[in-house]
Amino acid sequence: SDSSNNQNLIGNPYPSAIDLEVFQPDNSGVLGSTFRFWTHNSVISTGTDPNYAWGFTNADYSQYVKGTGGTAAHPGSPVPTQYVASGQGFICEASSAGTVIFKNSHRVAGNNNDFHQPEQEDKDRIWLNLTDDEYLFRQILLAFLPEASDEFDSYDGVRMFLGDATDFYSIIEGTDQHISIQGMSSFNEDRVVPLGLQIAQSGTYHISLAQYEGVFAEGQAVYLYDHYTHTLHNLMAGDYTFTVNEPSVMEDRFDVRFTENTESVTDAALNEMGIYPNPTQGVFNVLWTGEAQAELTITDVTGKTVMRRHVESENRAYQIDMSHFDSGVYFVHLKVNGEEMKRKLILE
Repeated sequence: SDSSNNQNLIGNPYPSAIDLEVFQPDNSGVLGSTFRFWTHNSVISTGTDPNYAWGFTNADYSQYVKGTGGTAAHPGSPVPTQYVASGQGFICEASSAGTVIFKNSHRVAGNNNDFHQPEQEDKDRIWLNLTDDEYLFRQILLAFLPEASDEFDSYDGVRMFLGDATDFYSIIEGTDQHISIQGMSSFNEDRVVPLGLQIAQSGTYHISLAQYEGVFAEGQAVYLYDHYTHTLHNLMAGDYTFTVNEPSVMEDRFDVRFTENTESVTDAALNEMGIYPNPTQGVFNVLWTGEAQAELTITDVTGKTVMRRHVESENRAYQIDMSHFDSGVYFVHLKVNGEEMKRKLILE
């Protein structure tokens, strides 16, 4: 179900802080594991929807997931932890109808000056930021926990719905949710974590490693792999910058890796094809590796061939203009060195 329909505003009624790691298990029958805190960073505006008096942005919520950790809402703002200060309100998700119970056993000494306090235990975690050259800020958390699974579960948190606004998220197979906090099973360097981007406007964007702890503080590297340009970038050395020419959703472009084994990356790239922007309003780019020559075929949903071309490019990049075609779903087939790759293309 859509978790945005199950949001409830409650608050800490005690004169001391409470511990969400104790509070949530005692209320697990009625509460999910995700908690959100309003930061009110953006200026409100008059709403255009007659059902709402004012316009707010869901990007102003910082977030905490029990057992996994939290993400900040804005540059420089604190990351929520398990401790909620006295009188602090927060949003929680109802898993079923029922009554939330507060107990003295949920209270903790100290940790009451601010609900954003340092974590008491280092875990194998990294925080990644997506920014632009102006004001955009989206943060995600990737955590590796012995008690978590690689499927969507209580250690994962979903971003509040942002509509068509720019978003940055990780991808869990089997769900189309935008994951802002992902808890996975224990770390190993062979892991690959796919990332998603929803870009609202053209421009220059940056992906950066904002914070890290656990095995990453001990020297474990973090790499961003760009499938469109076949670039492996060490985020420990600095930001990765890229340009998007028009609004698009990209869920096949980036992933996070933890080894610089370029041989394995190159071998995988030989069977990869990048398409962007996707969706497109007509013009898109095809990128590939391997031989410079390729056979390109585009089919519609019925399998009918609507375009076929022999393409050649030393840069393994080719631009296609389908602005004169009807909008809909198409499939791009690229045959390189005897191997065929296929990707879905959405023409708006």
